[in-house]
Amino acid sequence: LWNGYVTDEGRWTAHARAMALFGDMDSVGWPLHLALAPLYQLASYGFFAALDVSLWSSRLVSAVCGSALLLTFWAAFRRLATPEALLLALVMLAFEPDLVVLSRIAVPEMAAMSLSLLAYVLLVAEGAGGARLAAAGVITAAAIGMKVTALLVAPIFAVILLLRPPASADGRSRGAALAAYAAGLLLPVALAGLGVLTRWPDAGAGIRRTVDT
Repeated sequence: LWNGYVTDEGRWTAHARAMALFGDMDSVGWPLHLALAPLYQLASYGFFAALDVSLWSSRLVSAVCGSALLLTFWAAFRRLATPEALLLALVMLAFEPDLVVLSRIAVPEMAAMSLSLLAYVLLVAEGAGGARLAAAGVITAAAIGMKVTALLVAPIFAVILLLRPPASADGRSRGAALAAYAAGLLLPVALAGLGVLTRWPDAGAGIRRTVDT
C-alpha cells in the first residue's frame, strides 16, 4: 500500500495542476508533496501552462529527464569507451526496468536522478575548476528541489571531493574544491528559503504542523 502511495501521480502534480487550472493551490490542502518536491511541481506547472493539463503533459518532466539521463551518460563516456561498447551500455541502460517505468509516470524520481548524475559527472570530470564545481553544487540543489530525499547525495559528493588528489589539475586544493561546491549548493537553497519566507511567512509553521501530524 505504501508503494502505491509513493507512486501516486496525482499527489505529486496536485499543486501544479491546481495552479494551472485555478490560479491558486487552495483546493489541494495538504502541502506535504509541495514541500517534498517544490521544483518538480514548478516544472510540471510549466508544462501544464504551456500544453494544458492532461495525463500526457503531466508525465513530460519524467520523460524529458529520462532522456537527459541517457544523454548525460553518453556525454560522460563517449571519449572513454569504443562506440560499440557505449552503444551496448546505452541500450542496457535505456531498457533498465526502473528507468523505463519512472520515465513514464509523473513522479519526481527520474528528475532527481538525472540531475544527480549530471552533478556527479561535473564533479569527477578531469580538471574540474571552480566554476564547474559551483555548477555541480547548483545542479545538486536543483536535484534536491526536485525531491528532498536527494539531499542524501550532497554529503556523498562532498566526500568524493575530499577524497580527490591533494591538488587537482588546476592546482585547486580539496578545501577550495569543497568550498566552491558548497557555495553552488547553498546559494540557491538560501535564495529559495528566503523567497518562501517572504512570500508565505507562515509556511515553515504549516509544514512543521503537517510533518508532526
